[in-house]
Amino acid sequence: AAFEGVETVFHTAAPDPSKNDFQLHYKVSVEGTKNVIEACTTCKVKRLIYTSSSCVVFDGVHGLFDVDESTPYPDKFPDAYLHTKAEAEKLVMRANTNGGLLTCCIRPSSIFGPGGILVPYLAAYAATMFIIGDGKNDDDFVYVENVVHGHICAERNLSTKEGARRIGGKAYFITNTEPMNL
Repeated sequence: AAFEGVETVFHTAAPDPSKNDFQLHYKVSVEGTKNVIEACTTCKVKRLIYTSSSCVVFDGVHGLFDVDESTPYPDKFPDAYLHTKAEAEKLVMRANTNGGLLTCCIRPSSIFGPGGILVPYLAAYAATMFIIGDGKNDDDFVYVENVVHGHICAERNLSTKEGARRIGGKAYFITNTEPMNL
C-alpha cells in the first residue's frame, strides 16, 4: 500500500546499464514494472510516468538518424538493459486505460548534469582512443533538468482530459536537440 493516496507515480528505477546481466535487468525493469503497475492499479493511482531510454529503438548495429516516436523497436537489442527497458516500456503503454490508470513513457537521451556520471565516463572512454565507425558519430544529450521538465509536462498533460487523450499510452523522446560529434 505504498501508493495509497498517491495520484502520480514517477517510475525511474533501473539497474546500472553497464552491467549486462539479463536476470538482474529483467527482475528490476520488467518484473519491477509489473509490480509498479499492479500497485498503481490496486491503489487507484491516476497517472504513471515511466523513465525509459532513447536507445530502446537501437539495435546496436544500425545508426539512428531522424528518429521519432514512430520508430519501431528493433528485432534484437544490443544488451540486457535496452531489451528489458523496451519490455517495461511496452507494459507501461499497455497499462494505459481510459478512466483508469493513465500512462506515459519518457525516453531521455544520454543525461548529464550535476553529480552525473556521463562526463567522467566519456572522459575515461576518450582516453582509450578507440573510435567506432568513421569517427563522425553524433550523439544527443539532455540536461537533467530538461528530463525533469519532460516528466512534469507528461504529468500535467495526463491530468487533463484532452492531454490524456493525446499522450496517454505513448512514449516521447527527450533531448536537447543538439547532437554532438564524439
